[in-house]
Amino acid sequence: MYKVLVSDPIADKGIAILEDAGFEVIYNPNPSNDVLQAYLRDINAWVVRSGTKILAEYLKDARNLQVIGRA
Repeated sequence: MYKVLVSDPIADKGIAILEDAGFEVIYNPNPSNDVLQAYLRDINAWVVRSGTKILAEYLKDARNLQVIGRA
């Protein structure tokens, strides 16, 4: 099962759509940098909005990350 991190606030309907499609959703709006980096080690997809800045340091250990989407 693919793991999707949603790190900014989105509507419950958005989470439900991902879960109904069979994804394991980790919903943690506004995580600390340490928590975010820990999540990024295991996720396959990352959903952000304008509140999250994607930094190179976040991506260096994101070995399973396949896609970043902006909601």
